Amino acid sequence: MLKLSVVMATYGRAETIRKTLTCLAEQDLDKDAYELIVIDDASPDNTVEVVEQMMPTLPFETTLLQNDTNSGAGYSQNRGIRAAKAPLMLIMADDILMVPESLSAHLESHAEHPQREVAVLGNVVRCPEIMKESVFLKHFDPFMYEERWGKLDELPFYVWGAANASQKTEFMREHGMFIEQKGRAGAHCHDDVGVGYRLSKGGMRLLFNAKAKGYHHHYYTLDSAAAKWRERGLNWGEFREYMPDPEFTVTSHLLNRRTIGEYLKVLRGPNTLTGKDKYLAWHLFRESVRKAAFNGATIPLFWRPMLNAAEKAPAIANLVRPAFYRAYLHYFWNRAVVEADTIYSEG
Repeated sequence: MLKLSVVMATYGRAETIRKTLTCLAEQDLDKDAYELIVIDDASPDNTVEVVEQMMPTLPFETTLLQNDTNSGAGYSQNRGIRAAKAPLMLIMADDILMVPESLSAHLESHAEHPQREVAVLGNVVRCPEIMKESVFLKHFDPFMYEERWGKLDELPFYVWGAANASQKTEFMREHGMFIEQKGRAGAHCHDDVGVGYRLSKGGMRLLFNAKAKGYHHHYYTLDSAAAKWRERGLNWGEFREYMPDPEFTVTSHLLNRRTIGEYLKVLRGPNTLTGKDKYLAWHLFRESVRKAAFNGATIPLFWRPMLNAAEKAPAIANLVRPAFYRAYLHYFWNRAVVEADTIYSEG
């Protein structure tokens, strides 16, 4: 009996998707209990050929949808959501290698919480194979789900992510469809947070299941990550039109003269902040330290040469900390948010 539809949008993942599909085939779940819907967004490589080659060998029903032109992740995800046939759906990324018990863990959570508004965020951790590729990948973790949210009974909406999240299919169709147009600066427009916001407006309760784990098998370089963060920053203003909740401004650490009002509103009222993040003084201190250490002068003159050197010199690599990379990328995002006001002011 079909219980779960796995929806996976993909683009240019020929080198990875074979592993992704193999992991789905190795799930400890009856193969007639789940289906896979792959939506290819006009990949420039042979991703489609790889999927077509594997489809006859996969033990579950697989549907391949192809976009005629590159239309963005939102459009692709919505095609898969509309095509899903099971009462539950899992939205997952094409670079997540699911452990064998992951899909079962999702189903178990929903069996324990059958309410239509309950969604389940699965765990995403760095792939050990990828971590060996560079010092940057060893330290950089864009998810940190278990570390940040594993102890909470219920998660805030802005944690919902299309890498590994399940929900009732009809509830998703009613409240959680993606914005289909691309952002002005490109595809990365905080799509996941926007979906989480709309789901929350429909009453979503988001739970975390560490056993529903997948390994993030994605190669980044420092340059490609900085470009991606910049793209997100350029899209920030447009994104906020779809997601006006000010708490995400605070959790994104966007503190300046224009956002101080949002900080005050969030910190004075009910919020999901924990620890030092509850206090304005901490935010002001952290922002002042970041701006002093990571700015237009120190990034090219110190941080970039130092982080490059860490890839070749073990002595320097031993000095590198994850916080360095987070602050480095935050600089590109933060600067782009400010630049966008000028770039798109006439638009």
